[in-house]
Amino acid sequence: MNSQLPVKQAFMQRCAAAGIEVAIERLPAAALELAQRRKAESALARTLARGLLQRHGLADAQLERHADGFALWPAGWAGSLAHSGGWSVAALARTAQLRCVGIDVEDPARMKPALWGHIMTAAEQAAAQALAADAAQLRAAAVFSAKEAVYKAIYPLQCSAPGFQQAQLLWQSADAFRVELPPAWDVQLQGCCAVFDGMLFAAVWQAA
Repeated sequence: MNSQLPVKQAFMQRCAAAGIEVAIERLPAAALELAQRRKAESALARTLARGLLQRHGLADAQLERHADGFALWPAGWAGSLAHSGGWSVAALARTAQLRCVGIDVEDPARMKPALWGHIMTAAEQAAAQALAADAAQLRAAAVFSAKEAVYKAIYPLQCSAPGFQQAQLLWQSADAFRVELPPAWDVQLQGCCAVFDGMLFAAVWQAA
């Protein structure tokens, strides 16, 4: 059995408990140039999103793009797309249950200490630096991925979003957190994350 499978299932179940349907898939191994791979990842994420919509009788729904690049979801639905490192993910939720949702996937190997000052607040850096090296790198990846998900959740609502230094993660457990934002954003986000197959997945949401 794949030892990572329970972790993936736990992440998806945690999202489901919050009201988010998640679809995750890895591209078949192929020798693609970076630009080709990213295009294929993006297309797969949109295919996954359409699959989620089809479960609810929305087979004809078109995921148009806003001028700013984010997907436009059918009325009554909120969603988010992400892709990186050969992985694609889509998230879907009813707006009657969740005001917004954001999802992201990142390769923890990219989170070098030189980037931490840009990604993390001083408090987040101090907490990461108190951990062993491997755990600190995973924490940095979790913070980065979560804040990318925050952007994806908030931007479609307000056509603006907080920067990395304006959002701070307050950890409630090893894999669950809430997001502290300046009052001007008027958003209260919860989130979770998980690592499997070497990738960091994060999701955030706000109840309606």
